[in-house]
Amino acid sequence: MRIRCVMGPGTLAVALLLMGGAGVARAQTINEREGPLSFQNQVRPGDDPVWSGRGEMSLWTAVFVSKPAGGNLVSLSPVGRGHYDIADGWGGHFVIPLSYVDVSAPMDPGTTLIRFANLTLGAHKRLRHEATSGTVAFDIALPTGWVPNDVDPDQQSAMRLAFATSAATHGNRRLWLWSPERLSLVLRGTVSHRVAGAFDVFGEAAVAPMIPVGDEGTDTHLFVEGTVGGAWVVPELLRLGIGLSVAYLSSGMPAGSEDPVQTSLQLFGRIWLDNLFLALAFTMNLDEPAGFAFSDGGVWGVHFGVGSRF
Repeated sequence: MRIRCVMGPGTLAVALLLMGGAGVARAQTINEREGPLSFQNQVRPGDDPVWSGRGEMSLWTAVFVSKPAGGNLVSLSPVGRGHYDIADGWGGHFVIPLSYVDVSAPMDPGTTLIRFANLTLGAHKRLRHEATSGTVAFDIALPTGWVPNDVDPDQQSAMRLAFATSAATHGNRRLWLWSPERLSLVLRGTVSHRVAGAFDVFGEAAVAPMIPVGDEGTDTHLFVEGTVGGAWVVPELLRLGIGLSVAYLSSGMPAGSEDPVQTSLQLFGRIWLDNLFLALAFTMNLDEPAGFAFSDGGVWGVHFGVGSRF
């Protein structure tokens, strides 16, 4: 997806912070195994966790700024997420994504808007064996992201641009969050292995049929993604890692591109301050359809996160 905008000067001020609260009550040490977009913690291999009464709430936002064709584009993607483990590794989770865009071009009044994307609810089961842990999850992404028919065509174009840019700033991962007027059924899995007590090797995969429920398409699309990576961990204090992701959409990626595959690189870090955490991550797209991150028209994303566990 290349972003080319022909709409005029808009407002450049937007609040980046939404408050996130909560943390993880536990009797044993817990290790968060998260990339920039993940919302689930993993139990540190080798510990004997207390599954009951564990949760986390957090807020993330992805930022992208560009100046296409002499204009200006600001994209923000605030995401609230949380999970709670009930007992025996079973739990539930939610994701509430929003999409904001401020786009302008010379001699044009510009467009500024914020839209709800697709609210996602799910259940998960955590598994562990010695130095290896994993999670299996099932999610339902509700079609709360919508492009109304009764608004100006320029507004409709800006809404589609907002959703597509939010997706691209995440490397087109978790595409079910940013696909308007689609109901998605998502099966996901993660696995992580602790090496030498300080290094994690991890993998993630997801598959989701994305079913049309409005006027934004008539065919059901199949979305598949996978990530592999590693991280250096200082338990209860610091986590620094890198991940390589591939995302595939059977109909081609958003914004009119026929290219069905997006690859991206994620760099991420997180620091814990007791039950609070601060996180910073960077998504670098490597090829079309989002374009190489540092080329003209390419898309990248800087991610900020804050949250707590209970």
